[in-house]
Amino acid sequence: MEWIKLTDRMPNPDEHDRVLIYTEGYDFNGEQVFDVKAETLNGCFYADPEDQPEVCKAASHWMPHPSNSGSPNWTGEQKAANALRDLMDALPTGTQMSMTAFRPEVNGQRAGAVKALLMADNPDDLRAAQWVISHGSSKRGSDE
Repeated sequence: MEWIKLTDRMPNPDEHDRVLIYTEGYDFNGEQVFDVKAETLNGCFYADPEDQPEVCKAASHWMPHPSNSGSPNWTGEQKAANALRDLMDALPTGTQMSMTAFRPEVNGQRAGAVKALLMADNPDDLRAAQWVISHGSSKRGSDE
């Protein structure tokens, strides 16, 4: 699958319920991919443009969600594996990746486990992103 520029063509929600979107520099100053409902990319969908999710405003490219294709009898695990393989095939050569699991704290209480797929251009940026997630602060080396 190839990335499609949002300026070239928007996804049709009637054809694609969910899509993958690509942002660069939105968070952690790196490339990120998000799974969103196709309709959320259209700012006209919202009565107030401020209601559109920030990641959708920051997106530059999209592709059909890989789980939208293939056998309808695939298990969730098979669909996830196929989606991850398709996503990895679409990334630029040399992209560093890591799966990070963490338990965020919300209002003083530990939330359930969250898994994040991190991508960066080099190993140092990847380690920095992992550090930020595990320590909850973007001020690396601070006492907080």
